Amino acid sequence: MNIKYKEFENFDFSSNKQWKIFYKKISPPASKWEILKYKKKFYKEKIDPSFDINYNPEKEQAINNGNQIEENYHLSLEQTINNYKSALSLCRPLNSISMKLLEICFLFIFLLSLFYENNQHKYAIISFIIRCLNEIGFPRFDLDYLQALLMNDSFHTLIFSFQCLLDDFNYYTILPILISIIIALAEDIGFITKTKIKLITFILRHKEDLYQDKAYIEIIISFLMLFGIYFKINTFKSPLIYSQLLRCKYMINPYTKIGFSKINIIINKFKESKFCPGILGLFISIIQEILIYAGNMFETKNEDKED
Repeated sequence: MNIKYKEFENFDFSSNKQWKIFYKKISPPASKWEILKYKKKFYKEKIDPSFDINYNPEKEQAINNGNQIEENYHLSLEQTINNYKSALSLCRPLNSISMKLLEICFLFIFLLSLFYENNQHKYAIISFIIRCLNEIGFPRFDLDYLQALLMNDSFHTLIFSFQCLLDDFNYYTILPILISIIIALAEDIGFITKTKIKLITFILRHKEDLYQDKAYIEIIISFLMLFGIYFKINTFKSPLIYSQLLRCKYMINPYTKIGFSKINIIINKFKESKFCPGILGLFISIIQEILIYAGNMFETKNEDKED
């Protein structure tokens, strides 16, 4: 933190006569959310002319946190990939050309069904069941298979497709499924043809970016579902079920973790900006504290279970 800002924070405004006179002249009277702005102005005019009134310690902290999050993200991603490869090496994936072709057929049926059918998620479910078989093999009752299954993106998409099938259909829920389908088609076609098609090579080269974009979209969908309740687009149960799926995914997926962290930084920046009304900033802070408390409670319960 800036040294001069520390001096500003340690300054005793309550016993300063000049500040009391300055504060009485403020018209209309400042709300408690605006007092900090007037304190900074007074401090620069009367106490320290070199003080930077635009300095924001929380913004600096957010930048540092962002850099740390980015660093942790790469470490977490690398560790997750290594764990997945380790678990996958003990599985028996099918990866046969016939199964890949069957998977591609159902993926294209799903894409075509978007234009003429409302219950198209059943094709996505079939497609990703076949894809799970191709990637990690037939179900087995052992920890290695379970670990590979839980860390597999196709399994996550399969669960999400189940929710979309059972719940009210909305077109925005298609977006994360489409990203998984694009990656799946690129990998399958590349596996079958064994040729370097430019488009497929481009998709596979940016696969990590696509997974990250998918994580952002999944988080945004949770907010859209809340608005969907008000506009009667979806029922109240939709965000409840979806939030639990997202919470489970947060614990095992580094893309989801970095997505939540970056969105939190953006929210904090907005909260501290001049465009955010004080009452809205307070509401956002309360929601953040509730979520942090809930997360800590969840972690504590897990630690108790481990003990």
